[in-house]
Amino acid sequence: MKFAPRSTDNATPAGRSSRPLEGLNRGIGPGGSDEPFFHASIPAQLVMGAVFGALNVLVTQLVNLLHIPLFLDEFFNAAGAFFGWTGGFTSVLVHRTISIILPAVANPERFSFVPIDCLFGLCDIPVVVLVRLMFRRDRHISTVKLLLCGVILAIIISILGGGIFTFLFTCCGYGEVSSVRYLTMILTGSRIPLAPSAMLSRVPINLVDKPLCVFLGFLIARLVRRLLNMRQRRHKPSEA
Repeated sequence: MKFAPRSTDNATPAGRSSRPLEGLNRGIGPGGSDEPFFHASIPAQLVMGAVFGALNVLVTQLVNLLHIPLFLDEFFNAAGAFFGWTGGFTSVLVHRTISIILPAVANPERFSFVPIDCLFGLCDIPVVVLVRLMFRRDRHISTVKLLLCGVILAIIISILGGGIFTFLFTCCGYGEVSSVRYLTMILTGSRIPLAPSAMLSRVPINLVDKPLCVFLGFLIARLVRRLLNMRQRRHKPSEA
């Protein structure tokens, strides 16, 4: 199954657009402005990245509140990455910054900033990088490729997250606080070394979480593009 751009009645020469907001809604590759996702201008990416980062914080708070056994902290980062490098990394930066500031504002008496916690923010980087490398030139986005991206991310982030936890536990006695702690304890109790235990315990959850994040990120990008196209049609000057 592929998500392909819809055809347009009035084609324009390559590199030109007959619609307003040209910098915000320029498609990737030839074929008009109805591709599944688009390369936005830098200012547009900054705005969308900031919004996505704030929404990421809201989602992670809901996940923690509802005790959902998934991370679900990457799909807005993936959505930003479909728009461009700046959109993806802006979402990451805003998300991590608000996540530090929010506890200090909500409960300043009990707030204690632990810089080493920020190391897990490194797990956001592969999401932006892989989405950009795999999809930045594509006009036709296949379900198989989205799934493949999610599976690759699951493996990479499991290794990276497990490695970060092992380093923090060895150096600082850091305790596992995510939904994988019980599986990590089971594996280490079976005399499997800490590093592979921490990595393997993350694989099952990430194999669900990361493909879901890629699909959701792609759908969010399509939705935003559709809303922008609707805005363009609404503000398009009527022909004489």
